[in-house]
Amino acid sequence: MNKIFRVIWNETLQIWIAVSELSKGRVKSSSYSTLLSDSDDNNKEQPTHISSYSLSPNTKTAATAVLGAFTILTAFNADAIQGTRTTITASSTQGTSIAGGIATGDTNAIAIGSGGGKGNNAVNPATASAPGAIAIGASSIATKNLAVAIGWDTKATGVDSVAYGSQANATANGTSALGTRAEASIENSVAIGIESVTTAANTGNDAKKLTYTNSTGAQTITYVGTGSSAVVSIGNSTITRQLQYVSAGLISAASTDAINGSQLYAVATVAKEALSTAIVAASDAKTAVSTANSAASTATAAASTVTANLAKIETAASSAIAAASSAASSATSASNSASSAASSATAASNSATSAASSATAASSSATAASNSATSAASSATAASSSATAASNSATSAASSATAASSSATAASNSATSAASSATAA
Repeated sequence: MNKIFRVIWNETLQIWIAVSELSKGRVKSSSYSTLLSDSDDNNKEQPTHISSYSLSPNTKTAATAVLGAFTILTAFNADAIQGTRTTITASSTQGTSIAGGIATGDTNAIAIGSGGGKGNNAVNPATASAPGAIAIGASSIATKNLAVAIGWDTKATGVDSVAYGSQANATANGTSALGTRAEASIENSVAIGIESVTTAANTGNDAKKLTYTNSTGAQTITYVGTGSSAVVSIGNSTITRQLQYVSAGLISAASTDAINGSQLYAVATVAKEALSTAIVAASDAKTAVSTANSAASTATAAASTVTANLAKIETAASSAIAAASSAASSATSASNSASSAASSATAASNSATSAASSATAASSSATAASNSATSAASSATAASSSATAASNSATSAASSATAASSSATAASNSATSAASSATAA
């Protein structure tokens, strides 16, 4: 059996192992550490832990902890000062080495980060300077209670603020800035995404009610979720982003869910159909209005015709009334003429009667005269002279009778004419 061997240090396994005499190994590096504890009786069970390490053989490391209460150091030549519970601090003094960070908060502050520098100066450490603050990353700063800054040059300077991402800033209480150069500067606001910004406070008036008008009058729409206390931004005035894969939100009177595009599309489709129906109804209404206007025009024309006809009728009625009045006057005059004619006829009749009586009397006289003449003739025979005289007297009486008869005839004609006039009237 080959008994030629050598023992070398296995850096991976951290043990000594036996190998061939031809094998080569690395020299085990040397290091030292110091464990210190606070002399305070309250910290007897709160030891200070110091650990150090080297990255290459033959390199020595050292660390120092002072006033440690659960203080932990992990760094090259690191110093922990006033550590409380989980406070971690580190500084570097070795050339271009890297410092871990500075935690100066009273309780539970954590700073993990590195800074770079030349020569013997290291810069840009992580800084957590308030109780419960956490700063992780080069130049990260957490300055208020429970603030968290993670990433290079992040700043969480508000109470309960969170800044995550390179140069993210959460500068107001309760804010969250998530993403490279994201900035949340309004209380309780959230900025999500690269260069997202919340810079405008919610100072506008809350919308409480909306109103619309329909055929039955004005109605009021009320909704919940008014009085927003903060804002959420996923972009800024020049960078905008889509919010994708949002589940359909509950639609109800009490819902405050977000509504996705498909729901809005459904609403838009219904609205489009309603609009089409409204357009058809409007067209029908327009046609009905046109028909009504035409009927109104026809009615107006008919009313004009009726008005004109009424005027004509009124004129004709006036003319008829005037004619009737004139006819009545004429009839009255005719009646008066008839009455006058009747009176004349009566007078003529009376005259005729009187003439007839005179004629009768004359006839009787003539008869008597004739008788007398006859007597006279008889007597004339006896006496010629007496007969001639009697004959002359009879002739004269006959002439008188003839004249009386002519007067009676004229009176009779006057009566007949008067009767005709009365009949005509």
